[in-house]
Amino acid sequence: MAAPLSRSALRARDALVLQHLSLADAVASAVARRFFPLVEREDLIQVAREALLRTVMRCKAGEPAVRRQ
Repeated sequence: MAAPLSRSALRARDALVLQHLSLADAVASAVARRFFPLVEREDLIQVAREALLRTVMRCKAGEPAVRRQ
């Protein structure tokens, strides 16, 4: 189990999520428009936001984002 985050780490995480929330929503909306009859927009927004929350925990200050395959 991971160690609990400090208050400053939690604030930094929250700020990063809020900074990129509109991007996650925009990507989810674009995918929803493309696959309109197959998926609901709200479902895709929820998935994008959950992915953002999981991903932000791997970010380190000052390092560029790296795509894992």
